[in-house]
Amino acid sequence: MRRPSLRDAGAYACFLLLACALLWPVVLRGEALLPLQYAASFYPWKQAGEGLPQPAERLIGALPPWNSLLADSVLQYLPWRHFTRESLHAGYLPLWNPHQFCGTPFVANYQSALFYPFNALFWLLPVVYAFGVSAILHLFLAGAFVYLYLRGRGVDRGPALLGGITFELSGFVVAWLELPTAVNVAVWLPLALHLYERSRAEGGALRGLPTTIPLAMMLLAGHPQFAFYALLGFALYALCHAPAGSESTGSGLLPRAGRRLWALLACAGVPLALASLIAAAQVLPMLELSRLSHRAGGSLLSPDASGYRNQALPLWSAVVLALPDFFGNPARGDFWGPANRAEFVGYVGVLPLLLAALAAVSLLVPSLRRPWLAALPAGGARHVAFFLGLALVAMAGSFRTPLGDLLYQIVPGLGRLGSPGRMLYLFTVALAMLAGFGAHALARMPVRGKPLALAVAVVGVGGMSAWLIASSMAAALGAGDVLGATAGATFHFCALLVLAGGVLAGSGRLPRATAGALLLLVLGGDLLANAWGQNPTAPAALAYPPNPVVTALKQDPEARFLAITPRWSLGEYPTTVLPPNTATAVGLHDVNGYDSLYGIAYKSFLNRLAGKETSPAANGNMILFESADPEVLRALGCRYVVTLGPLGEEHFEQVASGVVNVYRLRGACPRAFLDGAPGKATLSTPAPTRVTVSLDAQAAGQVVLLESYFPGWRAWVDGRPAPVQPAREVFRGVPVPSGARRLELRYAPMSFRFGLFLALLGVSFLTGAGIARASEKKGALSPAE
Repeated sequence: MRRPSLRDAGAYACFLLLACALLWPVVLRGEALLPLQYAASFYPWKQAGEGLPQPAERLIGALPPWNSLLADSVLQYLPWRHFTRESLHAGYLPLWNPHQFCGTPFVANYQSALFYPFNALFWLLPVVYAFGVSAILHLFLAGAFVYLYLRGRGVDRGPALLGGITFELSGFVVAWLELPTAVNVAVWLPLALHLYERSRAEGGALRGLPTTIPLAMMLLAGHPQFAFYALLGFALYALCHAPAGSESTGSGLLPRAGRRLWALLACAGVPLALASLIAAAQVLPMLELSRLSHRAGGSLLSPDASGYRNQALPLWSAVVLALPDFFGNPARGDFWGPANRAEFVGYVGVLPLLLAALAAVSLLVPSLRRPWLAALPAGGARHVAFFLGLALVAMAGSFRTPLGDLLYQIVPGLGRLGSPGRMLYLFTVALAMLAGFGAHALARMPVRGKPLALAVAVVGVGGMSAWLIASSMAAALGAGDVLGATAGATFHFCALLVLAGGVLAGSGRLPRATAGALLLLVLGGDLLANAWGQNPTAPAALAYPPNPVVTALKQDPEARFLAITPRWSLGEYPTTVLPPNTATAVGLHDVNGYDSLYGIAYKSFLNRLAGKETSPAANGNMILFESADPEVLRALGCRYVVTLGPLGEEHFEQVASGVVNVYRLRGACPRAFLDGAPGKATLSTPAPTRVTVSLDAQAAGQVVLLESYFPGWRAWVDGRPAPVQPAREVFRGVPVPSGARRLELRYAPMSFRFGLFLALLGVSFLTGAGIARASEKKGALSPAE
């Protein structure tokens, strides 16, 4: 194993500097890595910039183009991280979110990522600034872990640095950077591969313990789809790279096969099992909620290619792998592609594409194979073949191909994920590795063999790109000025192809250091130019500042409100007031909500009450009401309505007027009351996971709380346990005897408690086994007495 040196430290410093350069407004101006201009465009903040230290227009400037996926950073991640921080600072775990959907599980939504260690940044720093710090950290880790893997496989420093930069500034990482869970998962795969390789060279049943850490981080970081892809990539790598000693001869086929299986279990199986234990407190609640959510239906692991066939993009759209701006650029507002750009982004730069093509050509052309293999580090050919295969599989699974159709039918669980273009994450990792191996081999190949190899690679990449460009234009002739929209991207690609090919061709005649520096400059310039402007920042003061409408609603802290949303759109700024999850950010209670997982019973109940679908056609993960029916509001325990238009005086009393109007419902139903018995019930919510009700029960009856029912709620009446059961279809009911004075409910689902037990068990075993293995190694290294 190679030991780090000062020159390795220089490479790590380069990764950190590139991260800071990309996010320079965060570093130099102290801005938040969030499109807070979106939040400022929502009513009531849009109307006059109340609560801002200076006029809103000066802070917002020109509104950036609307990007519905990027908006999730302010509609989901900002409220979630703020809620978690407030809860932890108040001294309790935020297992339940009382602010949306009349209450919903919080840790179980998985993207809350409560137990991901690096999310401590959000609990220690102001939340709006923590997004930028976390992004810089994970950009650094993305480059550093690829560099570490390549150096561990014998790749020279310069090529390893090139591979790390390829991944750090790749289109995938940049596009998902402001939706932190995706990148937080993605960066750990290269480290898992590196530690797996180290375990292959060692012995013992516990040799794979270090690999547990990155695998657990993948599961804890908060994005189940990318975690699935990362674990799939790790599993394929482990199966294709037999552990050390597995090829040793033995007596008979079965003993040899048994040793192979045992070595594979020690290096990959044990770390996967331990990682699953450590992440159980987050994974088990998610599995429970998934079964009861609006996404439920069928087995999570059942092979199913129907979603792939419906959602996969046509193969011609793969042109974005070479020309990222072929369909325009969301940052400029001229994007016209078949899906959100982040859903099929796989651009890694022209240079890595050439190096990957060079690797494929050199392995396939007999006259080039021998010098190419001789130039690779020991064992490099096997790694190159694997990453070429992984890149092809990822492409096939991302776009509509027969191989992709077969893949989704044979891999359990893959067809349940949706958005197949996201598998280009694995393509990005593979191309970063191939760039490192390819640059290493090219620097060491004889000069005589380079021109032919490069010519074939350039012609291959150029020809494939030309075919994709022509196919894309032919398929989109009705989309407007196709030539005008793509000419710049095509010219940019051709210029880079000539420049990168020229640098590669001349690398053998230049000093190695000079050639390496030129390659890094070409790559860095290409990727930074592509990344520039993709991650909008904004002054932190725009993060849901105090507002008169919010202040008015907070005068009644236990009251619930309904916000009317006239229109929600994926393609343009929605017309909305207090959109879903802003209640979580400002401490209110909302009927609406926005989450990837929420109860199917609640959704079905609302649809029946409203007499129509309550999720907008543009986004099935939302609950949004377009009107206010008094009977529906009473059934939901809703007291206030916030709207941009007027409401009738028969049922509503106006309490605030202006661009945004606030109405109080006459005869609103309280959120807690005694049903079937005379008496009084007064609700108090001292914590999200704890509800108390002061009672004056004059006869036996049932306390009904218009709060969502979910397994895991337990109740005590005057200190005695009492059952919690569904009431009025989706709410909570607790029977109480005559004379009852106090009801207390606490939320601690068995899925979380059992998961926490397994997590503590896993951490304890990992710690103890790690100490034992370290002591064993130390003893083996000590001189014999």
